[in-house]
Amino acid sequence: MFAERKAEAERIDGWSAKLSNDYQAWIGLFIELQGDRPILDYKKADARDFKNVLLELPSNRNKLPQTIGLSPREAIQAAKDQVLPTLSVSTVNKALGRLQGIWKWADKQLDEEVADIFGPMKVDDNNKARNQHDPFSKEQLQTIFNSPLYTGCKSKRFRTLPGDTNLSDTNWYWLPLLGLWTGARLNELCQLSVEDIDQEEGIPLIRVQEGNEDQRVKFGKSRLVPIHPELVQLGFLRFVKAQRQAGHERIFPELKLGATGYYSDQASKDFNRYIDRIGAKTVKTSFHSFRHNFKDACRHAGVQPDINDILLGHALPGMAGRYGDGSVPLPLLREAICRIRYKELRLEHVKGYREAGG
Repeated sequence: MFAERKAEAERIDGWSAKLSNDYQAWIGLFIELQGDRPILDYKKADARDFKNVLLELPSNRNKLPQTIGLSPREAIQAAKDQVLPTLSVSTVNKALGRLQGIWKWADKQLDEEVADIFGPMKVDDNNKARNQHDPFSKEQLQTIFNSPLYTGCKSKRFRTLPGDTNLSDTNWYWLPLLGLWTGARLNELCQLSVEDIDQEEGIPLIRVQEGNEDQRVKFGKSRLVPIHPELVQLGFLRFVKAQRQAGHERIFPELKLGATGYYSDQASKDFNRYIDRIGAKTVKTSFHSFRHNFKDACRHAGVQPDINDILLGHALPGMAGRYGDGSVPLPLLREAICRIRYKELRLEHVKGYREAGG
């Protein structure tokens, strides 16, 4: 049944390699635990046992030396003996949701009724999305943007060491700045084409959109994000112009499409490694933290919640999402963007700032 669902999804729904592999991993675990049987043979007890295993399963069990090569139940015992961290509630719920999705799809395909044995099965998650990642503190932001990447580093390889190398023409330099001033997701930035940097009504903007087959936007929420004056001052438009003149189709052509179907795979690893080495990494901070910083900055600037959500590509909540087309005139989005400030952060020292000339 899953093979049929996967084939249909890849043909019609546009599953990415990353999503397909995620489904495959959880389906594979379920079959390993409960056996490969006709789908109508599975009962609620099978789903309940799967859930109980998930709740005790160590995270990264196929990578940890203590659990690699062990069966799921052996890995659970090893986790108990050695007090290893287990899967998060959000990961458990995601796995249950993947299986429930397959069961619901099967119910639409077969003549017999397929019981939804995975619903309701999810675990109450008190660790809401806002608590899964922290925004960067003002000290972390200062550490990041006062580091050698922005003041001059030894070389591309030794980016954490001070020197005379200017990396203002690389994704390492621009992605954190774009994350801070647009709130966009990392892959949305990594996949940008030069054509996505545009201008309407005299307002420079970024089109976050699903254009080419390899451009993906979460929930399909394409949007326009006016470019913050600080990015203009830093020379972002000049950088894009140079990329266009060089004949590049994408802003960051050095980023290659990963096995997951995303351009952000390597960029995510590079960023996490960099902030760890300069002392700005904590357990709950990553590139996604810039998104939380941006949302907080909008809130502190008095930006209306609906406009905040539109800029971030969130679905509008409640009745606001049910009425109207959800669009906002570009000048209003520009006004909102221009109100955003990070009071404790100064960027005049960043290489390229003064030469940008506004």
